Amino acid sequence: MNHLLSMNGCRSLILLLAMLITPTTLWAISISDLQQDKLLSIETWLSTETTANRDTENKQGSAQNKILTAAIGEQVVLNIQLGTNRWFTRAPNIPEIEIANVMNRQRQPFSVHSSKRINGETWSFQLWQISLLPQSSGHYELGELALDIEVMSPNDGKVAGTVRTQAQGFKVILPDANLVEENWFSASQVNIKQQWHQSNNKIMVGDSIRRDVTIEASNTLSVLLPNVLQQQENTQFQTYETPAVLQDHEHRGDYLSTRKEQQTYILQQGGEVSFPDIVVTWWDTKNQQLVKQVIQGKTINVTHTLSSWLQHHRRILVFFTIALLFILASILKLRQHLRRHGKPTWWLYFKAVNAQNWSLSLALLYKKIRNNSGQLTLKRGITSSQQQSAKNLQQTISLPDNNHQIAKRCVFSMWFAVRQQHRNVNSAFKIWRHGILPRALPQLKRGLQKRGIDKLKR
Repeated sequence: MNHLLSMNGCRSLILLLAMLITPTTLWAISISDLQQDKLLSIETWLSTETTANRDTENKQGSAQNKILTAAIGEQVVLNIQLGTNRWFTRAPNIPEIEIANVMNRQRQPFSVHSSKRINGETWSFQLWQISLLPQSSGHYELGELALDIEVMSPNDGKVAGTVRTQAQGFKVILPDANLVEENWFSASQVNIKQQWHQSNNKIMVGDSIRRDVTIEASNTLSVLLPNVLQQQENTQFQTYETPAVLQDHEHRGDYLSTRKEQQTYILQQGGEVSFPDIVVTWWDTKNQQLVKQVIQGKTINVTHTLSSWLQHHRRILVFFTIALLFILASILKLRQHLRRHGKPTWWLYFKAVNAQNWSLSLALLYKKIRNNSGQLTLKRGITSSQQQSAKNLQQTISLPDNNHQIAKRCVFSMWFAVRQQHRNVNSAFKIWRHGILPRALPQLKRGLQKRGIDKLKR
């Protein structure tokens, strides 16, 4: 019995000594105790493409002395780094971030793990990154975030609790004044590809052409990439658009966003068809400069089918058909008139002058003088300005053969020098109508004349 008592006393003494020599941190049972004992750390900072590689001292100094400035649409990364001298038993629960006019996403589903020797101990770290993409200029405040974590305690027990991040702030500006009215986006690197596909090697009306444009951009979101293939109003082709395909993924540490667009054009007309160039404007966040990249258009020659050719030239064909019918009708009417009334006097006169038939020319000239003014002499039948030419007319037409050109000009001018008789407009119209148009119902007129009616009512 005494032996048992002595053994229990030894055990109690050993337990008491162990409690005295064991560090008080062994009995920490909360996350706050681990933070106070500096066995758990949390650090928060903001970074962009140009500040992603700065060290811890610069991070702390920047957070205290300088507000981070970014461009509209530029990716601002919220970095949350957790560290412990033990290890984490599960991933932290990061709450959803809600800021007006700011889109956000977690850059990757897993954290970036690392380890570091601090004061002779090996610490393990987890780096969680959340991308923030502001959509308008201004000053933004990011309050504290409560993270639920679970770590191993020094006594090999699990400890769960909540830690809070530091509040952060950043400023967003319009990087270039030329972007006020532009459709643009921000990215650190952009790659644009274009492909054309034809239904046939020789393009004809009714064939199709497909245009594919792919935009790959780093450090942005696919929903922020612009729609470059706009719907076009064009009579030469009809446009059919396929919904855009958006993708966001990671490739070797780079975060890429892709937008694929596709348009199909059904050609409606032949000839030269042009598809315009496309200008893509973006702000290079890596080099801090404005970039305008041109996607080249294309011009093709489309061969007509018979129906498309007729459709394309229908207005010209209708015009020429009407003009041809009018010309044919005029020719037929003129032939009918000449057959009935003979060739006009002026035609016979100029033909006689051109053939140097002076006797016929003078006879026709005197006929015109008699019809116009009732005069029988050349002197009285022409205007006063041509009196001297009339006196020399006989002498002129008797010149040698080598001067017949002078005689022609003189005789030609006499035709236009004949005095014009002043006629009543109505009588002139009647003469023109009777000369060009045939009388209507001549039998009726003769019947009316027999009844004593002198004038046909019109």
